Amino acid sequence: FEEKLSKIVDDECKRHDIITSVNEAVLNALFFAYKDGEKGDIALKFSRLGEEIIIVVSDRGCGFDTQNYLEPDTTLYKGITRKDGRGIFIMKQLMDRVMIQSGRGMGTSVFLAKRVNFYGN
Repeated sequence: FEEKLSKIVDDECKRHDIITSVNEAVLNALFFAYKDGEKGDIALKFSRLGEEIIIVVSDRGCGFDTQNYLEPDTTLYKGITRKDGRGIFIMKQLMDRVMIQSGRGMGTSVFLAKRVNFYGN
């Protein structure tokens, strides 16, 4: 993924933001989607939409209720050491848009979007 990204996105800082966000989404899928050693797939797709790169990380795991997600309270540094919540928080800080579709028993898809300069433009 990193090698392909380096051939299409010319800004190294934005590439780093994208790679970090994708890593967080994949780690979330690895740790939370499949419970008790259950095996499952994680799909990674990326495309271009105008001046944005769109990356979708999806799994068919247990899913979660997005309404119950609580972001860490960084003003008081409470919750930042929790085992959950940081990945989504980091993605939202680094990407221009983050959308999560999930439901219990339905799996999860994380949509990441970032405005970038593409090589050749």
